[in-house]
Amino acid sequence: MGPPIKPWDSPTIDLVIIGSVAVNPRTGARLGKSHGYAEIEWGIMRMLGKVGEETPVVTTVHELQLVNDEIPREPFDLPVDIVVTPTRVIRVSRVNPKPLGIYWEYVTEDMVREIPILAELRVMRSKGQ
Repeated sequence: MGPPIKPWDSPTIDLVIIGSVAVNPRTGARLGKSHGYAEIEWGIMRMLGKVGEETPVVTTVHELQLVNDEIPREPFDLPVDIVVTPTRVIRVSRVNPKPLGIYWEYVTEDMVREIPILAELRVMRSKGQ
């Protein structure tokens, strides 16, 4: 195991792989496990310029997890660009943009306690850094 680094010291990220419970292969909308950790990670890295709209987001699911229904969406939800199943690779024509950063109005004190880097980033944000 390598030494821990702060997110701002990491290199630019070329590809993000995200878990999904269900995904709409037409729109790229997805359901995660409803904890929002992947979106927080994306928001942190987006805020720091390590990922962006052009960064491919991929999910792997079973064919049974593909849905054609509309998936409810919050502003911070991260859509996918590519869906990989055991039998095919689907390139999605995403409908929604990727989140621009951390949506602080959705961050709770419990989340700040569970994810300590959020406290540091909140201080940086309040100082205008």
